[in-house]
Amino acid sequence: MKRSIFLLLAAIIATAAFAGETPPRKVPVVTGTAPVIDGAVAKGEYAATFTDPGTGITVSWQADTAVLSCALQSPGKGWLAIGFGSDGMNGADMAIAYVDTSGKWTVEEQLGKSFFRHVRAEKQSLAAGAAALSQGRTVMEFAIPLAMPNGKAIGGAALPFILAYHKDKTSFSKHTKRSSGTMVLDPGSPKK
Repeated sequence: MKRSIFLLLAAIIATAAFAGETPPRKVPVVTGTAPVIDGAVAKGEYAATFTDPGTGITVSWQADTAVLSCALQSPGKGWLAIGFGSDGMNGADMAIAYVDTSGKWTVEEQLGKSFFRHVRAEKQSLAAGAAALSQGRTVMEFAIPLAMPNGKAIGGAALPFILAYHKDKTSFSKHTKRSSGTMVLDPGSPKK
C-alpha cells in the first residue's frame, strides 16, 4: 500500500514537473533567398517568427544547409543576446548586440565562461551581423554556421538556447530579463 501511494505521488510530481515544458522551437530549413543582414527585419524576411513569453523578445529565424540566420527584436533599447548550446550562459556560444567604445552598435560572438561571465570569441565565426535601434527597440540580425565553435551543432537533436536583454543599458550589465528554451531544425519546412 505504501509503495503504491509512493508511486502515485512520484507520478503526479513527474507529470507536474513536465507539464510546464514547451516543445522545441522549430527552425525551418529553407532553400532560396537568405535574409538580408542589415539590422532591420522586413515582413516575411524570415520563415519563422515567435515572441518569447519570458522576455518579450521577438525571434525570427531560418536555416539552410550550412548557416542559421537569426533576427531578434528586444522590448528594450539596451544590449540584446541569444546563446546556443546551453540553457544558461556557461558553455553558450552567444551573439550579442551592444554599443562599442566608439558609440556604434555592433554584433559580436562571445562564449559563456560561467553563469555570469562571457568573453569575446577569439575567432569570430559569425558570417554577418548588424544591429540598430528601431522604434525604441534594439534589433539584431546575424548569421552563424550550424557547426559552432563551442563544439556543438545546430542540427537534428534539440539544442538549448538562451535569450537576454537589458531595457536601456547599451553596454554589458546584468540582464533585465532572460529565458531559455530548445530549438531543432525542421527540414520538412516549405521552400521560401
